[in-house]
Amino acid sequence: MAGKDTVSNEEDCAIIRGGKQAGKGDKDMPEIIFEGPKMEREKKAQLVREFTESASRITGIPQEAFIVLLKENDPENVGVGGQLLADRLREG
Repeated sequence: MAGKDTVSNEEDCAIIRGGKQAGKGDKDMPEIIFEGPKMEREKKAQLVREFTESASRITGIPQEAFIVLLKENDPENVGVGGQLLADRLREG
């Protein structure tokens, strides 16, 4: 994949990278990948909409070209600083 990756903080992760559209030659198909906690469907729809709108406005790439992937991670499946996030959250 071409392009730079951008990562946010330890609990949530957003990556934007340029990709290639399968079967369409060299046409760029940028991907936005968000890894975070489980969310309600309405929040997912809002994230997809707002990520797409913002990225399109900033880059000038049409909204239709963007692929948004949401990956929900249970705190039991995430480690931060050598410790499960679930344990870290319990400790407060």
